[in-house]
Amino acid sequence: MVSHPARAALAGVLCAAFPAAAQVPHLLGYQGRLLRSDGTAATGTAAVSFSVFEAGSGGTPLWSETQTLGLSEGYYSTLLGLVAEPPETLFDGGDRWLEIKVGTETLAPRQRIGAVSYAVTSRNVGGGSAKVSSLEVAGQLVVDANGRLAGPARYGAGPGLAVDDISQTVSLGTCSAGQVMQHDGTTWRCTTAAVGSVTQVGATAPLSVTDATATPLLSMPQAGSGSAGYLSASDWSSFNSKYGALTQCGGDLSGMLSAPAVVRLQSRPVSAAAPAPGQVLKWAGSAWEPAADANAGGTVTHVGGNAPLTVWYGSTTPEISISQAGASADGFLSSSDWVRFEAKYQADTECAGDLYGALAAPKVVALQSRPVAPIAPSTGQILKWTGARWEPADDENAGGTVTRVQGIPPLQVWNEATTPQVSMYAADQASDGYLSSGDWTRLSSGTVG
Repeated sequence: MVSHPARAALAGVLCAAFPAAAQVPHLLGYQGRLLRSDGTAATGTAAVSFSVFEAGSGGTPLWSETQTLGLSEGYYSTLLGLVAEPPETLFDGGDRWLEIKVGTETLAPRQRIGAVSYAVTSRNVGGGSAKVSSLEVAGQLVVDANGRLAGPARYGAGPGLAVDDISQTVSLGTCSAGQVMQHDGTTWRCTTAAVGSVTQVGATAPLSVTDATATPLLSMPQAGSGSAGYLSASDWSSFNSKYGALTQCGGDLSGMLSAPAVVRLQSRPVSAAAPAPGQVLKWAGSAWEPAADANAGGTVTHVGGNAPLTVWYGSTTPEISISQAGASADGFLSSSDWVRFEAKYQADTECAGDLYGALAAPKVVALQSRPVAPIAPSTGQILKWTGARWEPADDENAGGTVTRVQGIPPLQVWNEATTPQVSMYAADQASDGYLSSGDWTRLSSGTVG
């Protein structure tokens, strides 16, 4: 339910809108206030319909229009005729009544329109200007001798504003020292500005604070070898220029880091000569070179292999192969995949496992986690397991009398003395082995965990 407490002042309110000129616009000034049924002021906006009838009830409207009006403490002010211009015959001398509807609710009763509104008809009256000392309507002063609005027709202002009739100015209400004007959702009010509750700012290293209780200033030093801090642009450039995929290898490796070749074993040269089938690497006094295996004549009758290993001609000249690993197949790590995986690591990374030193120039210090002695081999010697490490030793197994095939983890051999079968399990975080297709996919994508 919406009520309208300004009905009785309609005539006076309408009078205020008309200038005393020969050409009178068809606009009627109107002000009012909307209150809810509980007496509180309506807020926001409202769709208000204005209609003019020739009787206090019933009948057909002679004119009507609907406006969307903004409300301040329920107050609104508008000009009737902004949407639909009233006909010139609307005020022809007969009684006229104004009906107001807010949304779908019609406010009752209708309000009778005062005589001054009929000045609209002066639009059809010729002649000059009117000179009067003051203007009264129905005994009520509307315009005083100074030409200013007076009485109920004076200008008003909403809460928080003040109007000076003499200077014809509008100003903000007066607040106490230190207060500010703040809108509470309905009107402007004087209020005390909010004050923060922070009394001191602290920081944890590498951040530091000066003037912590007044105007705190936070700072951080540049990072260095002995102190934490921010990364400077110069250090960034220095770090960025570290080893990359095109770094030249050294140590036991040759070529670029993206595709190195092993040219030494523990700083001892390895010959680039292509080996013939069945040959082994044998120390020639100055380098490891391909040579015939003097240990011929073994009792092995068949060699087999488990995936991803494949064995051809297992009963005659066994040939063991392994396919390239991929997203859906286990196998060996190709050089192209090696380049891709290597790019995920820094060249100056410290090696571990069977290698020692920086990744850019590592040294082989173990074979499958078993130490290799740093002893120079003599010509014709081989690497032989002493029970604690691999050491150069004379080849005592002449005549080729292999009687058993054994494997060192991660390789495993079954039927060692008859039909040896060599296999290898997939590697994981706790055991060595071959690179599975699942791990290949994870490593290729760079996923951690």
